Amino acid sequence: MCIRDRQGGPFNPLSRIYTLINDGDRLVEWNASPGADWINIEPTRGILAAGVSESFSVRYSPTINNLPAGVHESSIILTPANVSLTPIRVTSRLVVQGDSSALVLLPDEGQLKQIKLPLSDNDALFTFQITNEGSQAGTWAANLNQPWLVLIPGSGTLTPSETKTIEVRPSSTIDQLNPGIHEAELTLTDRSNAVSTISIRSLKVEVRPDPPLQLTATFENGSFVVQLAGPANTRFVIEESTNLISWTRISVVQTSNVGTTIYRQESIQDQPTRFVRFIPVTNP
Repeated sequence: MCIRDRQGGPFNPLSRIYTLINDGDRLVEWNASPGADWINIEPTRGILAAGVSESFSVRYSPTINNLPAGVHESSIILTPANVSLTPIRVTSRLVVQGDSSALVLLPDEGQLKQIKLPLSDNDALFTFQITNEGSQAGTWAANLNQPWLVLIPGSGTLTPSETKTIEVRPSSTIDQLNPGIHEAELTLTDRSNAVSTISIRSLKVEVRPDPPLQLTATFENGSFVVQLAGPANTRFVIEESTNLISWTRISVVQTSNVGTTIYRQESIQDQPTRFVRFIPVTNP
C-alpha cells in the first residue's frame, strides 16, 4: 500500500482492503498489528476455516497530515495464533512530498533465495532500487545485519528523480551456513532529512542440502561401469583397492550440472576382486 502527496495533505486513497485466504486444511486464527500509530486496521483478528477467505481494511489516520516530508514506512504484520506458520509482512508506505529528499526502496516485500553450497560465483543474490522522489538531493546509507552478506554499494547521494541499483552479494563466510533457512535484514536510512527516515526489507536465504550420494555398478560389454549421482558440479577422486586397506588413486571425475557422472574401466580376465570408492574433494 503506497500513497503520495504534498506535505499537509490531503492524501488519497486513505484506505485499502486486503483479503486473506486459507488454502490449508486446518482452521487458522489470525491477528493483525500495525507498526505505526498512523495506521488503523479493522478487524485486527479473525478465524479462517479451511478454504475460506476473509477481508480486513487498512486505513490511514488523519495524523498523517502532520508528518514531515520524506518517506514513511511501516509493516502490517499478520500472525497465525494457533498454527506454526511464518508471519506475513505487508509494507505500507507514505511519500510526503516537500522541500526535502524522498528515498523509495523497491521492491517492497522481502525476498527468498535458494542456494546450494559452495557457491560457484559471487553474483548478486538480491537486487534493490533506490529512487529519489523528492525535490532535494538525498544522502543514503544501507547496511545488513548478517556477516554472510555484503552490500554493493553501501552509501551514496541521489539527485531528484535519480535511481540507484544496490546488490546484496554473498560474503566469503556464506559457505559456513548449515542447510535450512537463514534470515537477514537490509536497512536503508535517508540521512538528508531533519528526521531520518528508514526502510527495512527482510531477506531469506535457503541453503539446500546436497542430495545423498548414490552409486550404481554394472558390467557392460566387458567393462566395469559405475554411475554416480550426488551433488552437482562436485569433483571426486576415484581410488581402487584389492584388500580395503591400501588404496590407489586412479582418476578424478566431476559431476554435471544435474549431479551425475560415469566412471568406466575395462575388465581384465583373472584380475582379483577390486573395490572402488569415490571421495568428494574441494581441490583434488
